[in-house]
Amino acid sequence: MFFSILGLIVGLLIGINLTITYSTVFTLYITISILILINGIFRILIKEKVTVHKEILLLTFEIVLSSIIAFLGETLGISLYLAVVLAFGIRNFENSREFIKKIIKY
Repeated sequence: MFFSILGLIVGLLIGINLTITYSTVFTLYITISILILINGIFRILIKEKVTVHKEILLLTFEIVLSSIIAFLGETLGISLYLAVVLAFGIRNFENSREFIKKIIKY
């Protein structure tokens, strides 16, 4: 758990000091990917035993599936990405609650 938190802090420091520019076309996909990665971080912090290959496969599958849903929504002119954002937003709140419960032994 120490290495997870240390990696998160180092990643945040690198991300704050690194300037990356991207087209506004990809903003939707980057937002969804960030939500999924935050969800994955909380999921890993909650688990007692983590299988790296399964977590990487699950993160990749979630990113690909949600990107396909967002792309189909954009193509059809429907805001399907909102369903993805809502689902992962709710899951992030649930995982953060479980993580806090685990920390304070609630």
